[in-house]
Amino acid sequence: MKPEKNFTASGNPRAAGIADATALVDRIREGVPSAFVFEHGSLQVKMYRPAGSDLQKPHARDEVYVVARGSGRFFNGGHRHDFTTGDMLFVPAGVEHRFESFTPDFCTWVLFYGPEGGELGNLETTSHREDTRPAGTSVRWRSLENTKMHEEEQKEKD
Repeated sequence: MKPEKNFTASGNPRAAGIADATALVDRIREGVPSAFVFEHGSLQVKMYRPAGSDLQKPHARDEVYVVARGSGRFFNGGHRHDFTTGDMLFVPAGVEHRFESFTPDFCTWVLFYGPEGGELGNLETTSHREDTRPAGTSVRWRSLENTKMHEEEQKEKD
């Protein structure tokens, strides 16, 4: 297991702010849009701030985005939806995804975790139920949906 490591100038080994994290991205040369912020065990936290377009490819591990600033559209496994500051977005390992039509101030925390191939082996990567909540409150996390289904099945058995 990797020991804790904070790459920011925050002075706090277990905390980092948006300003510290985006400063790390600024120090990287020649268009690299992300920087490591924190590591612990299998968890890697980065700040991601693409400029103009998002050219990322699918990743080998599960990831969670927490939008720090900005808004736009998110393509995730064949589905598109709006996102805004504060939204959490889950992408299973190996799934094509990208940010589209995002505002110039857009930046997001990225949390990679678990083994390569994902914690659930990337099953049902494109199954999402329709979300009817108001814009800006959407959370798409397939594992949460599976948890709710499991809880309902348990209630039926009891």
